[in-house]
Formats: sequence, structure tokens, C-alpha cells
Amino acid sequence: MDQRTVMFLSGAILAASFLFRSMGLVPRVLRVAVPTANLPPDTEPIVEQHPNFPPDPHWDGAFVNDLRQSGRHDNSAQSSKLVHQNITTAISKCSGANKFAHFCSYPVEIDGYLTCVVLQLDKDSYEAVPRVTDSPHPLDRPVQFSLVDHAIEYYLADCTRELKNPYPDPFGGWTPHTEVLRKAAWSTATRAVSVINIGLMGIEVFDTCNQLALAQYEKRDSVGSIIVTARQHPNVEVVVLFLEPVPLTPMELRPLRKLLELSVIGLSLLFDGTSIYGVGKVTSGYDPRAKNLFVAEFTNPGTWELRHYEQPLMVVSHGSPRLPTPSFPDTAMSHHLSRMFGLLDEHMQVNLCRLAKAACDQQHGTTLVISSGAAQEAERLQQQCFRLSPLPLTPGLLPSLTNIDGAVLVDLDGKCHAIGVILDGRVSAQGTASESKGRGARYNSAVRYAADSQCPRCLILVQSEDGMIDFLPGVEPPSAGSESGFGS
Repeated sequence: MDQRTVMFLSGAILAASFLFRSMGLVPRVLRVAVPTANLPPDTEPIVEQHPNFPPDPHWDGAFVNDLRQSGRHDNSAQSSKLVHQNITTAISKCSGANKFAHFCSYPVEIDGYLTCVVLQLDKDSYEAVPRVTDSPHPLDRPVQFSLVDHAIEYYLADCTRELKNPYPDPFGGWTPHTEVLRKAAWSTATRAVSVINIGLMGIEVFDTCNQLALAQYEKRDSVGSIIVTARQHPNVEVVVLFLEPVPLTPMELRPLRKLLELSVIGLSLLFDGTSIYGVGKVTSGYDPRAKNLFVAEFTNPGTWELRHYEQPLMVVSHGSPRLPTPSFPDTAMSHHLSRMFGLLDEHMQVNLCRLAKAACDQQHGTTLVISSGAAQEAERLQQQCFRLSPLPLTPGLLPSLTNIDGAVLVDLDGKCHAIGVILDGRVSAQGTASESKGRGARYNSAVRYAADSQCPRCLILVQSEDGMIDFLPGVEPPSAGSESGFGS
């Protein structure tokens, strides 16, 4: 692999990691080069990955063979389109490729090869992203959009641009991930408006909502909502109709902020893609399959949320977009509890799930350790925690107990034995399979503790400050006829 390719792949992987991990997705990156007809007939396709950036992308020999058999092309636009299609098809046919979603950048001619980047994301995680698909459009074109899908578009466009750069810079040449997210959020908001109206006002919705979220009226923060849909929608009742509509642009911020005061419980401002024309409400009977009714809701100072009816699509706080925090994964937690501790009494399992959910409702990061040996661990770690007389936890108590750094240690009955626990665990030369330099000390400390075979059986719940939730099962109990192993 030549130095130019090494530098390009370094930048492509770093850019993808910063961007997609911020949305809870783990990216994998390949550089693929298909020879054109200008090269000798025996020239082989090239598939390259960076040797020092895990996780490895998914591909096999069948992928290369399919590329080899796809024929030779010139470097015309039509050939580039065909190569793009061939690469996308071939990578999706690899053994085990059904576990990933694959995306391919537009090919660039480099030294006689049509070269592109293949981005891979875990399929289940990608498909779980809130999105709108096959939405109707005034020009009769189906529209599909989400924060992640638009981020993928901008990332792949960056790849195409950087592939053309003869001197790629892994750090300076790529668009910062924060800017890519802002562009993706702008496109998401604009697409929502384009579904109902192809007027130009839609291009200012994102910036206007950002400013409106920060604006105050008589020292009151912005709270309220805007219904985004075409006029005469069958499921929107107009309560107040303005004779002079107000354009939704930053130039009209002061009157818009005043009007937002009319958006009280049960009522919202009405936006038809061009201007605020009244106040109204959504009536019963809306069919979400219609995909033509959106809501911009202003919740906290500087924060607003774009929803398709009741499905959140993105949250924007002080201009920084992110995916909505998913609801608490009760099913996943129940599965991990059963796997680690066997069949628990139903009351115990429900209580532990209830406590975990309450812990994750906090505004800051949280670590909750459910341990089969909580009392012994509180004693062993007494120099690095605050031990308690066993205290039956309730959701109401958790906010106070999680306000200090460190983990909360509970037993299977939901009794708390210690707070502010600094988790220990041996650090091997190789680290553990789940450790990540991109995650904080809270997460990595929990990983090491869970993987330490000298620690009692446990299930650790780690919620990072961005809302991401991880379950870290400790060393699993041995099953009949097998040796003990590590939880996934």
C-alpha cells in the first residue's frame, strides 16, 4: 500500500469514526479500485483496508472475484455509474454481508483505476435509526431522509473529493464531523418541508428554528411547537387564521418569537412551508403512513426537536444535532439479567429494570452495577466508594445517589450497598475486546471490571452523557458441560 493510500485511508477512517460513532454507529471503511480498459488485461482489482484501525471491514475473496468478472470500463461517467453499482452489488453478496449496510462513494479515476470508498455500518443499528421513507412529494417523487442517511451522503462526497487530492491530509483535508452533522440536519429539515411545499422558504427552516430556540420573550425561554404540513390537511384543525402570514425566516425572528407564545398546551403554530399562517392542532385519525405531517417542538432553552408526527427524527441543541435518545431497552436488559443470573423472580426483574430506567433518565452519565456479590464488593472497594447500610432503592432516590462521580452498586434485590464506586479491574497488555480509546474513563473502567474473572457475576449498565446505553455483562456463569467464558 503506497503512502498516498495510507494517508487517505487514515483520514477516511478518522472522519467516519468521529461522525458515525457520535450517532452510536460503528463504521468500517474499504478502499476499492477497479482497473479500467487502459491498464493491461491481467491487472487485478485492488481492495485495501488500513492495517491499524479496527474494526476490520467485512469482505472476502468472492468480492474480489465478482469485481474481476464485472468487466473493464473506460473512465466515462456512464462507466463510473456502472462500477459504483457493481461494487455495491458485489460487497452485499459476501459471506455474512447481510449483517451490514453498505454504501459506496462515486468512483474517481486514479492511475488507471476507478477508485471509491465502501462504508459499512451494522445493519440492525442502521435500520433502527428514525427515518422517513417513501414520503410523497409535490413533484411526485418519493422522498427518503434521516439524519444518518444525509450524514452518509456528505461523508461519501468528502471521500470522493479527498480521493482526487494527490496529497491527502488525514486531519486537515476532511470536513469536521460537527459540520457534516449540521449539513445533514439542515438537509433533514429541508426535506421535511419539501414534502409539503417546494417553495424556497424551506431552506431557512433549520437556521430559523435554531435561532428561535435561543430567543426569549419577556425573559421567558422558547417553549412550544410548530406543525409543518400543507394547508387544508384533513387532520389539522385551524383555530386562529392570520390575515397576514409571517415568513419563517431569521429576518422575522422577533415576531416569530412573539407568536410562539400562542403555542400553548394543545395548540401549535401552523407552517405551510412558506409562512406561519395561524394556530391550530392535530386532530385524531392521522395515518403515519401518509408521511406528510411534521412537528418542530421547542423543549428546553436552545433545544428543539423535529418529529414526523410523534416519531422523533432529530434533536438540535444550541445548533448541534443528534439522534433522539432511544427509549430504555427493557427487552435487552431482561435478556442480560436472565443470561447472567438465571431465572429471577418476576418482581426482582421488573424492579431492577425500573431502577435502571430511572438511572438512565438522569441528564448526566450514569453507571449502575447489579452484582451477585454486592455486599462483599462494597467491603472490598471500601477505600474507593461510600458504603451504605443496605438501602432499598426507589426511582425517586436515584437522582440524588447518581449526582456524584462513580458507580451505584446494587444487589439482585435492588438494595444499594455503595455509591461513588470507582471500579477497578486488571488492565492487560492487549486490553479487553470491548475497550475503546474513543470512549471515556467511565465506560472503559466498567469494561475492565466486568471482564475481571475475580469479580462477582454482574451486569453493568453504562449511560454516557450523549445518552448512549451499554450493557456490559461480567464473566458468565458456566453452563452444563462447558467452561466459563466472557459475556458479549
